[in-house]
Amino acid sequence: MRKRLMGKLLALMLALVCVLGLTGCGGGKSKAVGKYDLESMETGGMTINVQDMLDALGESGVEMSVEIVLELKDDGSFTLDMSALDESQSEEGTWEEKSGKITLTSNGESIEATLDGDTLTLEEDGEKMVFVKQ
Repeated sequence: MRKRLMGKLLALMLALVCVLGLTGCGGGKSKAVGKYDLESMETGGMTINVQDMLDALGESGVEMSVEIVLELKDDGSFTLDMSALDESQSEEGTWEEKSGKITLTSNGESIEATLDGDTLTLEEDGEKMVFVKQ
């Protein structure tokens, strides 16, 4: 009887280990979830690095701060917070990840992004915004 009980306990423990192992490997939150800072913009064939632009303006005596942060939240929502010259604006919407692409949707409009490591790139109509994960 004792041997049979030990066998059942061992089988139960093995089943529990398998279930916990599969739970640890499955699903989870997307690697895309997090906050991203705007690093550069490309428009009209010209690339503008945000920090280089701010440094150049600072050297010319113009004090300016620009912060553009895209946050992809675990619940499938996003916020895009933009601030410059004591003005701020925020955009909200939803996002989803399919087939290696991220689709952001706000006010009925959608835009696709690609994620390569910690770099998220939005591109539309020849304009590009490159964000880097914080």
